[in-house]
Amino acid sequence: MSRLLEKSLIASLLLLASPLARANDSSYGGCSGLPSGVNGKLECVPLANDQIALIDEKLDIELSHRGAKIVARYTFENTGDATTVDVGFPLESPFGEEHDNGDVHGKAPLFPGYQVRLDGAAAGHAVFIPKAQGNGAAKKAATDFGYDSVFLVEVPFAKGQTRVLEHHYETGASLVAYAYTPFRYILRTGANWKGGKIGKIAITVRVQEPLTGDCHGASIPGMVWSVERRAFEFSATNWRPSIDLRVTYSPSLIAAHIRVSSLETMPAADELLALSDAALDEKLAALPPKELLSLYSDLLAIHHLKKPTSKPNSELCDTDLKALRYTWKRDPNVTLATLPPWVSKLLVRAAALLEARKVKVEPLPPA
Repeated sequence: MSRLLEKSLIASLLLLASPLARANDSSYGGCSGLPSGVNGKLECVPLANDQIALIDEKLDIELSHRGAKIVARYTFENTGDATTVDVGFPLESPFGEEHDNGDVHGKAPLFPGYQVRLDGAAAGHAVFIPKAQGNGAAKKAATDFGYDSVFLVEVPFAKGQTRVLEHHYETGASLVAYAYTPFRYILRTGANWKGGKIGKIAITVRVQEPLTGDCHGASIPGMVWSVERRAFEFSATNWRPSIDLRVTYSPSLIAAHIRVSSLETMPAADELLALSDAALDEKLAALPPKELLSLYSDLLAIHHLKKPTSKPNSELCDTDLKALRYTWKRDPNVTLATLPPWVSKLLVRAAALLEARKVKVEPLPPA
């Protein structure tokens, strides 16, 4: 890939720099009539509820360079008499401005495949778009919390009843230059339930690909990174959600592709599999020894097999994210078989060439 094409790729990634936002359920007011259709301008805003308690919340999030899969599971307890609550799940549209017009009327499939379940059974929902359909109060609430649509479910509670509400959906990825990927989930709206606290909360953010050493972190104090499970994890009791979840990471697949494609003497990464071993050796042998060693070492570091520089690149990381403190070690999930085939092929051939040149290198991952 030429330098010009590489710059074009980076520019296109920069155009996708806005992270997608997801959010905790909240009680909503001014939303009457929504289950049967949105009509006119409405004041649909998050409201404090002093009767329904959020006693348990489980967020299971799976991230990859392709996007995110989210399962949000909330357990509510009615501490008073029978009542019905409009429970809203606010989200940021993955399609941006194209849905911010007056012709949407809550019917646009903002998240195709979105499902909601109430006590395990499929439940209906309505969509409210503040910018298109809300009055000033609704638009201000959306701006303050950072959402642009609300998925609403009408939930009846018997006296003292406990109910479980689940949201299942997927979104596309949001990328910034050099494969830095932000993810955001709005937790602050969970403070609207009784007492302003969540009885128990457990958050698991699994990452499919190994991380690079350039940028990874999380916004919640106490959230930890598990190398073995390749996941960001957090749990607490009687937790007051005063901060939103923000996670950043760099998927190794994209980072490695950019690293290889930046070399003018190398073919684009997705062309490597088409080369015979002899042709690949010829390409690699054309690299100066220091550049070949740098390429090999960088690919190992990209796949979480070598300690990176001690200080993250501030251009790639948000400065307000809390640093994750853990002992750096090799990702036990990484083997030559689990890496993308072109990465494994490149590493094996480069290692052989470097060994023939008597150059000492970090060992390859296991087969």
